[in-house]
Amino acid sequence: MVQIRDVVFSSESAILSYIRRTTTNVMKAILLLPVFCVLSLSSLSQVNDLALDSSTYGDFDFYAMEHPTGFEEMEYSIYPIDIPPFLKFSAICHNVGTATQTDVLLKVRVRNSETNAVLLNGISEEAFNIQAGADLELRAGTFQMPAELGQYEVTYDVQQDQIDENPDNTKDTLSFEITEDVYARDRNGLFSESLIWSGYESRPVEIGNVFYISQNMTFQGVECGLSNNTLLPCAVYAKIYQIEFGKGITLSEVAVSQPLIVTQSTLNAFGGESFQSIPFTTEVELTGGKAYLVVVGSNDGIGVMRMGMSQFAEDFSAWTIFPEFQNSTQEAFENDRVAMVRLDMDIVSSVSEKIASTTLSLYPSPGTDRVNLSTTKGNIDELRILSTEGRTIFSKKINSNSTSVDTRELAAGVYIFAVLTDGQWTSQKWVKE
Repeated sequence: MVQIRDVVFSSESAILSYIRRTTTNVMKAILLLPVFCVLSLSSLSQVNDLALDSSTYGDFDFYAMEHPTGFEEMEYSIYPIDIPPFLKFSAICHNVGTATQTDVLLKVRVRNSETNAVLLNGISEEAFNIQAGADLELRAGTFQMPAELGQYEVTYDVQQDQIDENPDNTKDTLSFEITEDVYARDRNGLFSESLIWSGYESRPVEIGNVFYISQNMTFQGVECGLSNNTLLPCAVYAKIYQIEFGKGITLSEVAVSQPLIVTQSTLNAFGGESFQSIPFTTEVELTGGKAYLVVVGSNDGIGVMRMGMSQFAEDFSAWTIFPEFQNSTQEAFENDRVAMVRLDMDIVSSVSEKIASTTLSLYPSPGTDRVNLSTTKGNIDELRILSTEGRTIFSKKINSNSTSVDTRELAAGVYIFAVLTDGQWTSQKWVKE
């Protein structure tokens, strides 16, 4: 057992992953160094030049004593109306000029970007002087958002006594949304995708984000945005763990969904924001004051399910989990980007189930020795039978709009029949008695 930054990693591969991530960030910094130097040299001609960085309306600090779980006051991109955010405005201001800047203040404005109504004009209570080359965190107070649906925008601006010679870098804008039922951290669509790790290609995988639940809440499912490099048919499931940090990481399973087949229409190219809905069988109640890791997993492996990733993640708030598999123990790896995984309070049924119900017919259901399939969409090119864990049990090439399958060797239970028709996969559950 080795402890790094107060977190115990139970395997050498987990340690190597953390070191790899840290080393990658260092290498990025080294690669960017020449550019930074050029910028710094060019800024020598600017006497008065402040630059704004790391603007936020959250107050995330994993190590803060007042944050029992470590994840209180994280910043989210979408809030359910039941928990409108309490905004805490701050930003890092860097003096890239050659002269001390005096009476520096941070100004913020909150407005509804749909109606243009201004909800708040705020400013720092205290002004500061920032010497050349120095950084300073500026704060501009707090604001409790009303429980009103809409899209909102927070603008940040720095002012000082001097006239800034490069005013464009003194401003920043962030946005968030209040909806009926979605809780999300990802923003701006797919920026990258989960990588295929050597040696882990065939292992079941789960990828997701930590969510802090401030009050008791009930959720019906999870949404995920997958890359268009996902190999279809791909069966995915949603799972929620309670996550706790002490001498190590403790993951306690709270809920898991039945698997479903991903639909082609929900896959994303770069910048895409399409989501697959994954419902739980029953509503899941999460307890307030606790942190939960919400993941989407696939027993097909990380080489098949390619999760969409968005902006950079806060420390320990995004994870890839490899569950126990054959002779391998569970392993957890910290991600440096937020996964496109969301909580949803109002999922009625999955997209794939809706499509399948009108295009694929299975009978008799329940059945015993044989099942007949037919589709109204066109010829079936391929059939796959999957277990409720998402593993392929049987596959067959077909060129007809109907077929019959011998199911005598299948054990009693629930199965997923997936068919490929005109380049699209649809699925339907079938019960063997």
